[in-house]
Amino acid sequence: MAKEGTKKVSRREFVKGAAVGAAGVAAAGALASCAPAATPTPTTAPVATATAVPAAAPTPVPEKWDYEADVVVAGAGNAGMCAALAAADGGAKTLLIEVSSITGGSALFSGTAVAGVLHTVGVRTWEDYNRYTRGLHDPVLGKVYVETFWNEYIPWLQSKDVVISRPTPEAPSYVGDWYFGPGSGAELGPRESNRIYFDSIVTAFEALGGTVMVKTRAVKLYTDDEGGVIGLMARVWSNSPLEENQSTINIKAKKTIVATGNFYGNKEMMTRYIGSGGYRIRPFGGPYQCGEGIAMAQAVGARMSAFLDTLSGLLCAITPTRPWGDDPEAYEEWLNVTTPKDYDARYHVGVPFPPFVTSGAGATAILVNLDGERFMDESNLIVSNQRRDLLFVLRQPQGEAWVIADQNAYDVAAAGYKSQIDAIIAEGGKVITDNTLEEFATKLEEEAGMYKAGLLKTIGEYNKAIDNGTTAELDPPRSPQEKYWKISKPPFYAIPVTATAYYTAGGLAINEDAQTLDMAGRPIPNLYSPPPCGGGIMNQIYTGGNGIAGTFGYRAGKHAAANL
Repeated sequence: MAKEGTKKVSRREFVKGAAVGAAGVAAAGALASCAPAATPTPTTAPVATATAVPAAAPTPVPEKWDYEADVVVAGAGNAGMCAALAAADGGAKTLLIEVSSITGGSALFSGTAVAGVLHTVGVRTWEDYNRYTRGLHDPVLGKVYVETFWNEYIPWLQSKDVVISRPTPEAPSYVGDWYFGPGSGAELGPRESNRIYFDSIVTAFEALGGTVMVKTRAVKLYTDDEGGVIGLMARVWSNSPLEENQSTINIKAKKTIVATGNFYGNKEMMTRYIGSGGYRIRPFGGPYQCGEGIAMAQAVGARMSAFLDTLSGLLCAITPTRPWGDDPEAYEEWLNVTTPKDYDARYHVGVPFPPFVTSGAGATAILVNLDGERFMDESNLIVSNQRRDLLFVLRQPQGEAWVIADQNAYDVAAAGYKSQIDAIIAEGGKVITDNTLEEFATKLEEEAGMYKAGLLKTIGEYNKAIDNGTTAELDPPRSPQEKYWKISKPPFYAIPVTATAYYTAGGLAINEDAQTLDMAGRPIPNLYSPPPCGGGIMNQIYTGGNGIAGTFGYRAGKHAAANL
């Protein structure tokens, strides 16, 4: 019993009192980071598992609601669309809002030369999943993921006539997993197949009475006196997502699902969580992956998950061109003048693949930093599988490395390597070549600031180790592979590379049904955040962003509808 004179403090008052101002600044900073801006001056990064910033006072409830629904879903990527469909399938009056002019989010551009892949890395049981991930993933959420994916999620998509397909044995990404859309056929490109998948979800959703609103960006959450979420504020744009004086709408809902995606487009968050080179990472996807949902949920008391320093991406050549993930205005303009069949022509601008395999058992090149030194085992599959190669590159001087190869390596895939080199040059990127090692090293010193003596020493030691069969004794060693390529036959090639990201595994802390957790680990009433807005499932080893998003989106929507 409370002592005389004490006052019962509601959840809302507690959150408000605990946060005077601090996270309001943090949330505003996170949202502002989504707009195009100059690269910030790097700072010393805090530990990747930093505690979430205290929450700001919730936004006062509006006097007027413009829309009311049982469930509102913010974000129409795979997580949001599956959440919306599941909620509507459960009988909930559901409203789905999306900041872009089209549905699909960054998942629309995912996948292989065939289509986006719905996969659990080819494993179907928790035992196999846990073995594959070496016990590194969250044991509760990882088990829920793989078991729900196969036992509920995929059969449910099929029951709703969502178009998915099994890969052919000749060209699967993961044997036994699924593709978005028809998945194959000479008449379709990969993004066309993805578009068919997402359109089929929209069709199923609208048939159940659901409503889709595009060009609508969620910006704030509303809460009641006890801190339960009761809806959200959104801004609606007409001609540009960056236009001024956008109209504001307020949406009242019994359940709110925030599925606004990754934070890889937010340089401040990438530096805070990924590490000191995080701000250098180039976004490899759409331009709205800026952690907006994370900022909104933190402002009402949400905490962050584990595994915030885990990301998935690729190495890319460094060019002066701007990735489309940095420019929402150009992205939307581009969508209006092209079709899914032609998406790939723009998708890789600003993030072109470098020639020569620089990770995995077939590595044909070496990677060196500006000291001219190797810093990782280029052919180690564990390093490659865990995406640690990206982090190794980011932690080198200037957050970059240089691919070093010779004509022997070039000849392995001459036509393909030529097209990659041509694409880099067309974007204004550097490709340094020469016919003698001495002049090659001199060019790198003069044009890139590389330490010439260090590079020549590295190449000499590497070539000698191949001749002597002592590559495992190099520092760092080079793992065994079927064939090695010495840096000996002119011309020699050097191309600068850095990291891209298409998935960040950390986010808001969630439970098995993607309910968003507060600082004490309790679900915030009525609030859900399926991955990748929610996180804490994958640690180091990537097991399928589309699969995790869809599975937990499905669980969030199903749970929301069942608990109205």
